Amino acid sequence: MPIRVGEHPTYGRVVFDWPRAVGYTVTRRRDDVVVEFDAPGRFDTAPLAGKLPTTLRGLNVERRGASGVRVVLQADRGAEIRHFRSGPKVVVDVLRGLVAKSDDQRAVFLEVLDRVASGTTG
Repeated sequence: MPIRVGEHPTYGRVVFDWPRAVGYTVTRRRDDVVVEFDAPGRFDTAPLAGKLPTTLRGLNVERRGASGVRVVLQADRGAEIRHFRSGPKVVVDVLRGLVAKSDDQRAVFLEVLDRVASGTTG
């Protein structure tokens, strides 16, 4: 099954070309964006070599037994994610990283992200 990618001025796009609608979830794990599909599938990642959007550092496909497939997108910390369906296709956009007014603001924001991710918000 093909995966298509695209580079846009404010985001990178990944499109999973399912032939029929399938259930999916998108979660954030620190630097990773995890897309889990409720159906098994074989994604062809070979055509993506050297073509990933600049908002992504990598893309890995992991099988979840016979019931599904997980795709891990390695994104910049602080990058925003949006996702939606377009017919049977699942689209994931990775927006350009945090735009802060200063390096200090960025450092504070990333520290807060670390605390939230680790469960230590005090």
